[in-house]
Amino acid sequence: LSGKVNLVSAENIAINWLQTRTDREIEIYRHLDRIAHIIIWNAFSRENISSGMTTTRDVEFLLKRLAVDIGLKTWFGPDVDFQRRGVEDPRSTGVIEEGDLLHCDFGFVFNGLATDTQQMFYLKREGQSSVLEELQDVIFRTNEVQDILARNFIEGISGNELLRMSLKDAAEKGLDATIYSHPVGYHGHGAGPIIGLWNNQKGIKGTGDLKIRDSTCFAMELNNRTPVASWSGQSVYGFLEETVAFRDGEIDYLDGRQKELFLI
Repeated sequence: LSGKVNLVSAENIAINWLQTRTDREIEIYRHLDRIAHIIIWNAFSRENISSGMTTTRDVEFLLKRLAVDIGLKTWFGPDVDFQRRGVEDPRSTGVIEEGDLLHCDFGFVFNGLATDTQQMFYLKREGQSSVLEELQDVIFRTNEVQDILARNFIEGISGNELLRMSLKDAAEKGLDATIYSHPVGYHGHGAGPIIGLWNNQKGIKGTGDLKIRDSTCFAMELNNRTPVASWSGQSVYGFLEETVAFRDGEIDYLDGRQKELFLI
């Protein structure tokens, strides 16, 4: 023996173990994703939101209470905000009014697995069908970004490569997209390849260089800006996030995804 010892980092082994999901875990995730959707839909209802009275903080507390009441632990927020015609801030908070486009970001932990979900709701005004159609288009165009990202998920490419390809494809379709997706599992922002950050669309050194692997789960988190003519051309963001599984080369939306604007 030479007496020399070569030390090799075990980081990749740890990351791959942490990010890999068994078939059983993915099926549990499917149920958890359904629970997340049900909690959100219960919170965003006319029974719980009254125009001119209910605040975004009220809905945040309600989301948290609905989770805690059935034994779940939220791992952030939750966060609720709105977009309003004539208001530049796309993440406004305060008293909710008719005509507001509401957005929530909600995640909980159960049985060692974390969820992360964002959906959008419209507190409908009477006689505003044209505005509604344009706001529906905000969701449809954000779905297009999801479709692009899902198609580009390829085992063995890096998170940075996936980001670069998807932003290029989105731009070619005239979409104004921002992608900031991340692995989920034992941690809300889990081990594995990062696919962009909300404030960095150029690629992330280190975590963005990690490779996409089979049998992993991600929070497919992104947005797309769409000008809305009835809002005087104001750019409106579609904020969507779903817990998905990447398995056998395909993206699986575990409990479906939002494909239309939900009405309150």
